[in-house]
Amino acid sequence: MSMIGDKHKHAVSGVDALVSVENGTERILAGIAADAAREAASIIAETEKVAAERIAFARQKAEGVRTEAVKKAEEQAAQIKQTVLSSLKIALKREKMRTQDGLLQEIMAHVHRKLAAAVTAPEYRSTLVNWIVEAATGLGASSAVVNASAAERTLIDDRMLHEVKVRASSLLHTSVDLTIASEAPLVEQGIVVTAADGRTAFNNQVATRIRRMEQQIRNRVYDALFADKTRSDRSNRESEQS
Repeated sequence: MSMIGDKHKHAVSGVDALVSVENGTERILAGIAADAAREAASIIAETEKVAAERIAFARQKAEGVRTEAVKKAEEQAAQIKQTVLSSLKIALKREKMRTQDGLLQEIMAHVHRKLAAAVTAPEYRSTLVNWIVEAATGLGASSAVVNASAAERTLIDDRMLHEVKVRASSLLHTSVDLTIASEAPLVEQGIVVTAADGRTAFNNQVATRIRRMEQQIRNRVYDALFADKTRSDRSNRESEQS
């Protein structure tokens, strides 16, 4: 009986020991599992943090790239605009100058035609006298010869030469002797007075007179045709800005 009891006690204690061991194993396993879970959670959290930082950095970089691209595009657009405006301004200036030159040439041609037609008019005689006097006094020679185009030479007679001598002598305060040139008439309209020694001459032909007055004529053409428009354009721009 005592032997059976001892065996029973031994069996109970063995079971208890086994249960105790299993419980300890479970606790160890539970602890390992908990540690693993915490470690996994930490790793996941760290990974998510790094991922979020990288995503934010990538977005920031992408935004910077986009901003830089927009800035460069705006700068290029401004440069293109400036280039186009400058080219347009130059083109308009050239067109304006071309228009002015074209008008000036038309006016010059009209002046030539008017003067050529005026040779047959009665009042052209006084014009011819004035040109010869101007040339003779400009030359300043005491003795000179006068030449002109064929049509004009028919108008220069002794009476005209006498009138010119009197006026030129009065202006120069010395006697002036003028004669008609023996060589062929001039091709172009106007007067040329040459000193008797042939060394100096005063060209008072129409083409030369117009060249002398070209800047004055150009200024008058500009003032008459363009100055008012320029002032009007400036006033319009100032009104738009205000």
